Amino acid sequence: MQGLGWGEAKNRLFTLLDAQLSEPREKYLRLIERPADLEDILLAGAQKARRVATPFLEELRGAVGLCSFRATVQNADTGKKKATKGARFVSFREDDGSFRFRLLA
Repeated sequence: MQGLGWGEAKNRLFTLLDAQLSEPREKYLRLIERPADLEDILLAGAQKARRVATPFLEELRGAVGLCSFRATVQNADTGKKKATKGARFVSFREDDGSFRFRLLA
């Protein structure tokens, strides 16, 4: 049995890849010819992603204690101030140069 040379291996690989990529290539060319269709596909994907991500992000914000920026702006507009400060982290540097964090409650 005879071995396979580099030139022949490259030709076989090209033939294989060209055959496997012909259908995606045709679809790509169709989409590029009609940018409006491509934009519609992207917008539909964005809507679908928002439907999935928005509830998860709200749950995540609640879990880590982040409130909505809109709620913060609305609260700021009412002019009401909180009577007490909540807990907060402060960072500082020790004499040895290391950073430390402290929770002030």
